[in-house]
Amino acid sequence: MLSTKSDRRKSRIINIGRESLVMTLTTYADTFWGGDLSCLDGFKALSRRNHEGKKICGEVEEYLKKRCKLETDYSKSLSGLAKIFKEQEQIGVLEATIIKLRSELDAMASAHTRAADFFNSQADLVEKFKKDQSVNKKAVEDTLSKAQNAKISQLSKTKQLEKTYVRRCQEKDSAEASLREIYTSSTAQAKEIDKARIKATKAEEEANKADDAYKSAVLVLEDSRVNWEREMVAACNVFQKLDEERITFLRQELWRAFNADSQIALDIDNSCEEVREILEKCDVVSDIDAFIQARGTGVDHPEPFQYRHYSKIVPSSDNDSGGSSEGQYTNAPYSEYSNEDFELPNSKPSNSKKPFSFPISISRKK
Repeated sequence: MLSTKSDRRKSRIINIGRESLVMTLTTYADTFWGGDLSCLDGFKALSRRNHEGKKICGEVEEYLKKRCKLETDYSKSLSGLAKIFKEQEQIGVLEATIIKLRSELDAMASAHTRAADFFNSQADLVEKFKKDQSVNKKAVEDTLSKAQNAKISQLSKTKQLEKTYVRRCQEKDSAEASLREIYTSSTAQAKEIDKARIKATKAEEEANKADDAYKSAVLVLEDSRVNWEREMVAACNVFQKLDEERITFLRQELWRAFNADSQIALDIDNSCEEVREILEKCDVVSDIDAFIQARGTGVDHPEPFQYRHYSKIVPSSDNDSGGSSEGQYTNAPYSEYSNEDFELPNSKPSNSKKPFSFPISISRKK
């Protein structure tokens, strides 16, 4: 009894190694025969195996073609997503991340485009391989089919001649038995004896002819069997070679296909890492400060809107002429009023009269 997992594992490895050794000692040419000369089970099994292998090649080819289309469509979709982000001036780290995201989406799309081209080329290789295998299989099947047909036909003819040979021998034995019986009969006449003797002689001749034909057919059948066996061995070797090539080829192509998947994942991860590296530098305070430095409009607040007297808003000349005061507002701040502030623009002092002036101060309404 094995005491540890390690011992059990070693035992399992040894058993697997023995099974592998046994399998390497057998070939198709050793294991696809039948006990009966007319048996074609071995050929049928190999032919069915090759047909299934061709079907698998077709399925792999279909997978690669559909995968090519999928990668192409996905690449176009990623390119479309990249166009969502428009060109813009870089201010903060977040804006830089968006710009980088767009470029990396384009990089991801390119990676999927390369994968689509790869899967398309692999699909073409599988298609060519499948056709080459079909040509090689057809050549060996045609040769073997001729040998099998000749063997089956000769076997049928030989069996028919065997039946004839047995019947002629039975007729000969019967004729000889009748002749002996007549010889031993005391009442037999010479005419009956001659007739029986002629019959026995003729039966013997027919039996000898049947025997010769039967022997000749057996020899021809043996030649057909040897030729068929030789072609069957060659066919088994070809079928095994085709299987070995198919298994090796498909294993290699599937391995390369999934390596392409890994490469896509690696390219995408690299692109994501490029974006993440920029995002790591993104800081709220820094981005806010960058925007202030780039787009700030000033630190001075606007002055409060001050009340101004009507006469300050509308010049006196306009007021005297009855003109409209619309559009005459200004944003000058309010200041204390004085007589000088309210002097009429065109008034000139005269010797007889003092210049007109408003009161020195006007109190504001509260």
